[in-house]
Amino acid sequence: MVKHFDHITVVVRDVDHAKAFFTLLGFEEDKTIVISGPTFEHYMGVSGIAAEHVTLVLPNATPRCEVQLLRYHHPDPSRDPGVERLDTKKKKGPPKRPQLSCSSCVPVLHRY
Repeated sequence: MVKHFDHITVVVRDVDHAKAFFTLLGFEEDKTIVISGPTFEHYMGVSGIAAEHVTLVLPNATPRCEVQLLRYHHPDPSRDPGVERLDTKKKKGPPKRPQLSCSSCVPVLHRY
């Protein structure tokens, strides 16, 4: 059971919808910046990165708890072909469990 997390970064295509979702969970916007340039290219391991970075915080949480939303301006993020659509309204029966392939995630995850 998770009792606390420091922060998590979620890549999104629609910042407004993501903010609305996390607001329902009690998070509030703290700051918004655009990240780009050599320092962030090196840190993120993404050549030519330019992205909107929104920090949401859970008020009065001690220690601080953040959700960081990242919307790429460049490069355009590709969809993970192993993840099925979550919209099951058109499908009959229970949704299939996605078969995830995180080989593309490993270079990013190993640095944390």
